[in-house]
Amino acid sequence: AGGSIPRTLLREHYRCDAQIIGYCNAKFYDGQLLPFKTSDAAAHPLRLWTTQPGSHMRSPGGRAGTNQREVDVVLGEVIPTHFAAHHRDKIGVTTPFRLQVDKFEAADATLEVDTVHKYQGRERDVIIMSTVLDQTTAGAKRLQFVDDPKLINVAVSRAKTNFVLVTEHGKLPASRHLRDLIGYIEYQNPDEPNIESGIVS
Repeated sequence: AGGSIPRTLLREHYRCDAQIIGYCNAKFYDGQLLPFKTSDAAAHPLRLWTTQPGSHMRSPGGRAGTNQREVDVVLGEVIPTHFAAHHRDKIGVTTPFRLQVDKFEAADATLEVDTVHKYQGRERDVIIMSTVLDQTTAGAKRLQFVDDPKLINVAVSRAKTNFVLVTEHGKLPASRHLRDLIGYIEYQNPDEPNIESGIVS
């Protein structure tokens, strides 16, 4: 008794595209993972999708937030533009907030949507993450919760072939870990650093 239990990192990684797990490897694992999957750069394994300017986050009753604009962007642009040919059971949408899950489910009951915490241990070919946040006071209050490195690590590493981050137009400059992820995605896509949504309704 009293001795700590030794922990072993399983270094070989077979699940994710090399670009996707490359972020987690550099950010969270000190480069100790050994990715065995090559990357298909032409398929854009990582994408950044930003909403039109505006304050789109809502905090009903002061509870955790929702963002209807991000729901509209995912369902109206991201999936139809890049993943329409994918079977729905290959696509997962994740978000930090349960109320945002409810918004997605109300808009499209055929899509698998869950909180990031509930996605732990699961995987999908395509993972789309809705951050919900904007640069309002309400967004700033919830930034620390969403910017948690463990949450971001789980969200990104659930994706096998494609990860899409959907966030507000200013790209959350006050964040730390989300900004690192955004910077990594932009670095991997020099000709298309981010896609600006055309949805303004």
